[in-house]
Amino acid sequence: MENESLKNKTIMITRPEWQGELLKKAIERRGGAVILFPTLIIKPINKCNYSPFASASFPPSRESGSPDDKMTKAGFLNSSDILIFLSANAVKHSPILNFKAEQKLVAIGTGTAAALFQRGLSVDAVPEHFSSEGLLDLPLLHQVTGKTIAIFCGENSRPYLENELIHRGANVFSIITYRRERPVVNKKTIDALTHQTLHAIVSTSAESLQNLCTLFESHQHWLHRIPLVVISKRMENLAKSQGFHLVLLADNPGEKAIIKVLSTKYPS
Repeated sequence: MENESLKNKTIMITRPEWQGELLKKAIERRGGAVILFPTLIIKPINKCNYSPFASASFPPSRESGSPDDKMTKAGFLNSSDILIFLSANAVKHSPILNFKAEQKLVAIGTGTAAALFQRGLSVDAVPEHFSSEGLLDLPLLHQVTGKTIAIFCGENSRPYLENELIHRGANVFSIITYRRERPVVNKKTIDALTHQTLHAIVSTSAESLQNLCTLFESHQHWLHRIPLVVISKRMENLAKSQGFHLVLLADNPGEKAIIKVLSTKYPS
């Protein structure tokens, strides 16, 4: 055991189940107990019924310049200069990961970069801050006039990155590889959790936080008294507006950053 900074502390993790395992192990190595309570379900887009390119707006062919002479979708992806992955889920559920050496691959964070590495791909850039704003600070995305950029993401993702890249002169399209859904949890399970002593809840996306509040709508007083760990200023503001009394801001969604915040709150 690395240390016992979280001994006798119970932490609830709201990440999708497969993503919560690494953090769970890190907390347990420090003596803590973990409740895995995913507030998001990740479902891959059905490739038979839903094209991942369905939401893409394809620019004119570079060869012809005619608005009516479109490239094929696969050809457009093949001609992209930069490919951006917005989550490990976007990598996990992407059916197309065969790129040319000259294409630049960008990951929003270290977890996403690791997911790409596991599929045999190296990453050219990861931002210091794991967010759309952090991505836009990368030198690779500063001068993008005339470049074609593909963004691999989930359904109903925040449009800020795409809009800003278009504003900078890039041709941008999104490849939607998965959707997020709120799980159905029975009242008995919710009621049982409210009788647990929780020392912190970890939430790593605005949508998962919204779902958490919805699922515990009848137990808001109990929920808001539990320290909440979030991973962005935007989430911090959302949590405070929802009524949480103590919101702890981690530097990024990585396990080390979250453990650091928890260990600061509960020093050994």
